[in-house]
Order: sequence, then C-alpha cells, then structure tokens
Amino acid sequence: MDGRRPHGPDPLRRLHDAADAMHRHATPPAVAALRARVRRRRVRRTWLTVATTLVAGVAGWQLLQPGADSGPAVSGTVAAPPAPAPPPDTGRPSAAPRPSSPAPSAPDRRSPEAEQPPAGPGPAPSTAPARRTVTVYVLRPRPGERCPGTVAVRRTVDAASPALGALRALLDGTTPAEERRGLSSAFDGDAWRLTRLRLEGTTAHVDFRSMTGVLPARDSCEVTKIMTPIRRTLQGFPWIDDVRVSLRGSERAFRRDVLHIDEGK
Repeated sequence: MDGRRPHGPDPLRRLHDAADAMHRHATPPAVAALRARVRRRRVRRTWLTVATTLVAGVAGWQLLQPGADSGPAVSGTVAAPPAPAPPPDTGRPSAAPRPSSPAPSAPDRRSPEAEQPPAGPGPAPSTAPARRTVTVYVLRPRPGERCPGTVAVRRTVDAASPALGALRALLDGTTPAEERRGLSSAFDGDAWRLTRLRLEGTTAHVDFRSMTGVLPARDSCEVTKIMTPIRRTLQGFPWIDDVRVSLRGSERAFRRDVLHIDEGK
C-alpha cells in the first residue's frame, strides 16, 4: 500500500455503526407479537361491548311498545276474557234471581199450521208429539125444550194441529163418563166422514164425504145437533171467526141434504 487513506469512512466503521443502530432501534420479535395480541383482544372486547349495548337497547324499545307484553298475536282469534271466580262457599244457599213478570200480550190469532186431515197412516214418530187441551161442545138436554143445548167438555189433542184435533174429537162422540152425566152427541166414531179442514184467512172450511145415518130421518134438530157443535168448537180458537160446512165440496148440498134447509125460503 502507498500509505494513502481511502476516501470516505472506513468500511469496518460503517458496519459497526449500522449494527449499533439496529441494536438501538430493533424490537425483539416476542414483544411485538405480544403487543399485537393485546390489541386484537382490545378490539374484540370493544365490539362485544358495542353489540351487547345494541341488543339491550332493542329489547328495551320493544318492551316500551303498547301490547308488547300480551304475547304473540294469533291471526283470526280473540282471546276470551277470564271467567269470573266462583263465590266462596259459605254453607248457605244463595238466593235465586226472581223471574221478571212478562208483559200481558194480545191473544195469538195465528193458526199453528194449515189444518188438513192426514191422507193415511204414516210411520210412527220417533218422539211423542206435544199435546194440548182443547174445548169441544156436546149436547145436553134442556128441560121443556124440543132440541138440546150444548155444553163444553175437554179433550187432549195434538198441539201441532189443535183445531183439526178438536174437530176429530168432536166427531168421535162422547165418553162413557160424559154419557153417565146425561150428555150426548149426534156423532159417534164419525171422524172418518171428514174429508178436510181448510183455513182461508179467519174462515174454516169443513168438508164431509158423507153424513148418511148421523141423525134419524125424522129428526128436526139438525142445526142444533150438527152445525152448532161444529161451529162453537172451531170458533173457540182465536184465529177462526167463521165456519163453512160442505158435503162433497158443496155447501148447498150440506144445507139441503143434512140440515134440511129449504133454499127457496
């Protein structure tokens, strides 16, 4: 070597300075990893706190809404109110409520149904029909009078057709007990003679197929013994005001052949 100093710093010196700088500023790898782990834990804890706060806020908002504590709604149904609790048993009978007195009403003038005699026997009903007590009129002698008068007796008939039942009971005649009391009737088992009972407004139309043999040929009390009991029996119902009687569809034939009323007079 020629003894001249090289230009610039000594290479060994530069290496030493660089190593010294790295030693001063470098962080051990283990410490850096630990710090990164701590930062991640802090971030997770922060997010957990935020999420918990949000959930609690939403739940509190729902509780403040009206009807929020009534449970889930069910479409199309309404919950029934709870039944009242029964009164405590005190060992003494409770007083029953007094029934209110009904207001008086006008008599019902409506017919239960169109009165028609049955066409023939039908099947027996599964249950017994309702019954009703009606009034029919039979004959009672009047002292000193040629024709008898009428007196009311009671019969029990089908409540569905009370007027028809009363007429058929009249045609069946008197009972043995009534006969012992001196009562009588022009009819005796004659319900088969009835063809129909038809209601037209407040007028009852009665038709017979035959009246032969009901009264003796020379009996002169036909109106009292036949027509009067029929009329009074049917007019006992509030929906009947007038009674028209016919023989095989003809009122004239009934008056002429049964009542012996001369149409020319």
